[in-house]
Amino acid sequence: MIRKEFLADAAKRGSEPARNAFLKSRVLYTKDQEIPEIVAQIPVFQKQEKEEKMLSFYADFWLNYYYFLKSCPIDGYMKLHVVNEVIYSIYRMILQENEILFPSNRRLEEFVEKISEETACLAALGRAAAKTQEMADIDAFVTRFLQITSYELPSDIGNVLSRYTTDFEQWWRIPRPNINEW
Repeated sequence: MIRKEFLADAAKRGSEPARNAFLKSRVLYTKDQEIPEIVAQIPVFQKQEKEEKMLSFYADFWLNYYYFLKSCPIDGYMKLHVVNEVIYSIYRMILQENEILFPSNRRLEEFVEKISEETACLAALGRAAAKTQEMADIDAFVTRFLQITSYELPSDIGNVLSRYTTDFEQWWRIPRPNINEW
């Protein structure tokens, strides 16, 4: 049994994984006539957050790809982490562009892959980049993303860097889910 307060909170400000958990859900029994309407509002893509999320995921991509991978000598754990962030942020941008809720890390690549032939190709390149961590594979993945995205890339890099700081260094000051669950 799920409490009404939880359902109302999920409908109002739930993270994408929380919202995704209610896809195809049905209320089988309730004495409260408001519950079915609340539940129907939960698995809805939040269009009003789309541009803000796109900037956040782009900032994550930009710093990890152009700064950490391209400008800093990294290896070991940091390289693994940075490659992961590049892939993750691009996949999240693809979901946002297509107005698809982020399901979970476990199913992220599967959801991206199913969108279109172009995103299936992108996911294959993402798997190769994750497996090898070679710059040629990472570059191929990023190049493919830049070819298929409809996102207008921000020209103000200061704004991008500020967003990264907000999301990854000062996230605790903002009353919303952490970017990785947002």
